[in-house]
Amino acid sequence: MDPKEKRALDRCLDDLLKDFDPTPAFLHALCSENVITEEMMDKIMRLPARETQVSALIRCLQKRGPQAFTIFKNKLEQDYSWLSKKLEDELKKLQSGQNSINRRLINVIEHQLVPLIKIPQQRGLSGDSNNSDLQHPGVIIQYLNDLLIQLHTQCNKVLRNTVNSQEDRQPLCVLIEQSLQDMKQNAVEEGLTDLSKEVKDLRKQLKDVLKYKTENDKLKVIISKQKEKLKELAKLQKEEKRHKLEKQKIIHENEQLKFEIMNLKEQIQSNIASLYT
Repeated sequence: MDPKEKRALDRCLDDLLKDFDPTPAFLHALCSENVITEEMMDKIMRLPARETQVSALIRCLQKRGPQAFTIFKNKLEQDYSWLSKKLEDELKKLQSGQNSINRRLINVIEHQLVPLIKIPQQRGLSGDSNNSDLQHPGVIIQYLNDLLIQLHTQCNKVLRNTVNSQEDRQPLCVLIEQSLQDMKQNAVEEGLTDLSKEVKDLRKQLKDVLKYKTENDKLKVIISKQKEKLKELAKLQKEEKRHKLEKQKIIHENEQLKFEIMNLKEQIQSNIASLYT
């Protein structure tokens, strides 16, 4: 298959995955046209998902002969005319790509390079020059060479801050690459500095966390001991309350006993007195 046809298939793959269903009838039709082999057809049909079948079919088509693309496109025309048209449009775009590049190149030459070369005609290269001299290829080439030298000098001025003066005669591409490397290195160094600062801050935060954790552990121990003391205190308070109740009970019984004793004494005295009367 032609490389442009392969690229056209790749560009249309998303649309094929979205809309195209490679039914057994469609695959048999391709097989009968010798676009794919029976082995390929069997492998595709055994795949579980439709999207997987489409991807496998496109890969097979890209490995087949020069007529595979055309036959596949024509088969699509029957049930998937929009996909067939999309394939045809993409192929035309790819086939006209070189012409498009040539047209763009001609446009750049005519509208950008030629006016640039005509500048000396407007300003004059020297007081003795005439139009025929300015049209001479050697004069044009010399003018372009002067422009390139001027560009090289200006670029060196821009890059002077990042390259050494003894390297000014190196090609611009080398100077630019070195400048980019220096910028990248500076960026890396700045990034490392920032990262080092962040690591330092994280270590400080970790140290504070460990400190707080140690203090929390100590406080937990103190709280645990205080809870034990509270439990003992509650137990003592309960015992004290019980003792108070027992004491009150004993005092009350004591008062009752004293009262009974007094009554008994009075009764005894009364009985003794009655004996002597």
